[in-house]
Amino acid sequence: MADIVKTEPGTASKNIQSRAEGSSIWNGADVLASLDGLFTDVLAEARRSEQWYWRSKGSKALWSRTIKWGVVVLTGLGAVVPVAVSLRLFPWLTVYLHSVVSSTSFDSGLFSSLLIGCAAALLGFDRAWGFSTGWARYVLTGTAIRNAAEEFRMDWTMLSAQLASPPTTEQLTAMIQRAKAFRMTVEALVLKETQDWATEFQSNLAQMEKDLKLKVDKAQAEREKVEQDRAAAAAQAAAASRPGSIELVVPNAARADDFRWTVRLQSKEEELSEELVGAKNWAHIGVAPGQYKLTVTATVGKRPARASAVLGVKPGEAVKVELALTEPARPEQDPPRDSSLPGIAAAPPASGAAASPGG
Repeated sequence: MADIVKTEPGTASKNIQSRAEGSSIWNGADVLASLDGLFTDVLAEARRSEQWYWRSKGSKALWSRTIKWGVVVLTGLGAVVPVAVSLRLFPWLTVYLHSVVSSTSFDSGLFSSLLIGCAAALLGFDRAWGFSTGWARYVLTGTAIRNAAEEFRMDWTMLSAQLASPPTTEQLTAMIQRAKAFRMTVEALVLKETQDWATEFQSNLAQMEKDLKLKVDKAQAEREKVEQDRAAAAAQAAAASRPGSIELVVPNAARADDFRWTVRLQSKEEELSEELVGAKNWAHIGVAPGQYKLTVTATVGKRPARASAVLGVKPGEAVKVELALTEPARPEQDPPRDSSLPGIAAAPPASGAAASPGG
């Protein structure tokens, strides 16, 4: 950016300065001397603007070159380091990186991302401050001023060669118009460079605000998504832990002795046992989801009887199960022996029995 400001004589400024004193004074008594003064003045003004651009481009060129080299080095390292670490090409590099990150598990992928991110940050810094674009603008403007000055010198020489003695009014007017056109050309170049800087500055500022807004919106969206995922996970966990219930029916419970039977509910964590009298149904609520073994025991005819089943309880589900007691088989009695069958002797009469007639 080139600003044209008025300063007092001897005052230093980083901007292009206009002269504090007036422009060339025309002396009608000495026309040729006035023309020489005009030529010298407009060239001096152009030379001062040109020198300002050549002098000011140095810092921008230095920053631009430094940033560009930094980007090249960081990008190259981001591509080479992971490969070198994986292939163990430089053992000392692996040891150094492990010591830097203070971790036994060095992630070359993350380190590469860090280098690429630093390179991108340098490019953003260059773009925000306009080092590279400013360097290019200054070089182009300085070159354009020099080109305009050389063209003015040649035109002035040609017009001077055509002067009559004494110069006519038309010739003087042509030379003054040529000096004016050259001076306005230089000012137009300076103005155009300043306008380009202002446009670039506003564009970069708007782009930075846009990028910042996008990042803020993205971060907010990610935060909302994390909160939604967390809430969904909590809701899913709560739904998964909703207790269920078990409803048991023992249809032949009345055959148990004294109509008494016992139910036992077993899981890996706990065991529940309950005795019931005079009932065929049993219910239990607040059962955590999981697998359970349900066992019913009783005595039927003073002999043990039981039934069991494995059931799964889902969150919030009521499981209905029916278990019938398996009654024990009765032992078979020996049939009476018949003495009429061959090979089988009749049982002797019991003591005290009456003797058969004819005995």
